[in-house]
Amino acid sequence: MCEEQQTLGEREEIARLREKYKHIVAWGRFMGSYDYYIESQLLKAERDNAPEDAIYKEQEIDVLLKGEWVTYGKVTNPRSRNIMDKSLEEQRVKP
Repeated sequence: MCEEQQTLGEREEIARLREKYKHIVAWGRFMGSYDYYIESQLLKAERDNAPEDAIYKEQEIDVLLKGEWVTYGKVTNPRSRNIMDKSLEEQRVKP
């Protein structure tokens, strides 16, 4: 939803979720996602009661991808971790 169409209450809720789910925002910005997509992911995370260090939600397409939230703590690939750390740094977020 574009910002002009949001009520004050909706904008406040999105601001609260951006603070709560900083890793989703950082990852979305790194990936070049539009704000409306990042906001939809924030709302989904809140609805799912996702961990606060959630990055994105896996798609439910097979037995290996069960639609679970991937968290910062689960990132073990050094290259991915470095990318995430840089994105968080740009957002001024502590990992």
